[in-house]
Amino acid sequence: ATKGLNCKINLYGDGPLKQELQKIIKENNLDATIHNNVSYNKIPDIYADADIVIFPSLWPEPFGRIPVEAMAAKKTIIASDVGAISETVKNNGILFKPGNIKELNQILNKLIKQFFQ
Repeated sequence: ATKGLNCKINLYGDGPLKQELQKIIKENNLDATIHNNVSYNKIPDIYADADIVIFPSLWPEPFGRIPVEAMAAKKTIIASDVGAISETVKNNGILFKPGNIKELNQILNKLIKQFFQ
């Protein structure tokens, strides 16, 4: 979703898709870094360093803590329009169809142009 955009991406976690993500980053020459899991006390610093927080969940989560934390940190939140995330974010951020890479790219492109260029 960030291909062709002028942005730095920081991903956090160490799940089963990490190798696949590293391959995508390399193949698409993305300015992205995958960081290992971080302790909870470091999360406020991560939000402080972010301009935009993306929560691209594919399944209908009963509650999304990341959007709430991002909003508390006064960050722009972009999240999947699925499950309870929709209710949390609907008036406080931008929602996109889960898995719709093109839509997410368009949203990011618009925000980057609006706020950073």
